[in-house]
Amino acid sequence: QASKAAGSARRRSGAPRSDAQPLALVSMRPWAQGASASFTLFWMSLWHEVAAAYGDDIVASDARSINSGRLLSSNCDVAVYGGTPSNKNYGAWTICPSDLEAGSTTNIFSVGIGGDITFDMSIVRRHRKAHVWCFDPTISKQQFDQLLNKQNASAEERERISFFPFGLGARDDVMPMYKSENPKIGSLSATPGLPGYRPAPYLNAPLLQVHTLAWIATRQPHQVDLLKVDVEGAEFDVFSPQNAAIRRWLYSAQVSQVLIEFHDRFIRRRTRTEVSGRAAVTTVLRNCGFLKRHISASKEEVLFVRIARPTPQCVND
Repeated sequence: QASKAAGSARRRSGAPRSDAQPLALVSMRPWAQGASASFTLFWMSLWHEVAAAYGDDIVASDARSINSGRLLSSNCDVAVYGGTPSNKNYGAWTICPSDLEAGSTTNIFSVGIGGDITFDMSIVRRHRKAHVWCFDPTISKQQFDQLLNKQNASAEERERISFFPFGLGARDDVMPMYKSENPKIGSLSATPGLPGYRPAPYLNAPLLQVHTLAWIATRQPHQVDLLKVDVEGAEFDVFSPQNAAIRRWLYSAQVSQVLIEFHDRFIRRRTRTEVSGRAAVTTVLRNCGFLKRHISASKEEVLFVRIARPTPQCVND
């Protein structure tokens, strides 16, 4: 069951095409031996299925969305949100905070949180008009509530931070999860063959259960102001030039900031063509009006801000 807080979200306008496959929302259950799937395909299916279900509506709303979307300055003032100082400020992200005060309500999609919600709580506490929507299939609602307790979240703050312990896919499926060889790393990944991760799946990983597109379409906001993506290497496929769905979404969405944690270390031991993944992601975002505003000291967390309208290359193959 999803958090009851999700029910208070604004209903989304528009309906999915009747001929489209439903977008699946998958929740957690104990993992079963013999499962096989890919975390990369798992996250990519979100964008492909959104395009399949809303393709015509997205195209029809392009002019309205782009004309009403906010543009930021390429040198907008930045500030650090979240992080744990005693742990090398792990979990910190840099954003342009003034943008979160521009509208009556701002919605932040936080995709991939693991065991750290300092960024999400910092948003909620510093911007009383903000609502953070957290997605992560590797932890449960109970574990998320424990993270809220650890942050001493108030009742009012809990009303503005929603958690969904599932991922987004196209059908019933299961994913084997892999655990790091480093005991200090508690996060799991469903991408097999990662350097430093065990070759055999972690037996307590989740089985995924499907919900329909109609279920989520009535529970999430239509407008996303800031998108944060930390998906353990899947970002290279999610924002791939070959993924027309994400390009169409960026073209029509009013999102003005995109935060991505790049996991170059995950692909350095693979084919050389994959190493250029970060450059390809940057090109996709640039064609859709985004430029780099800030890069963290580790070079992994990057803030992109929308400073221009999308070019035709944003959606053209």
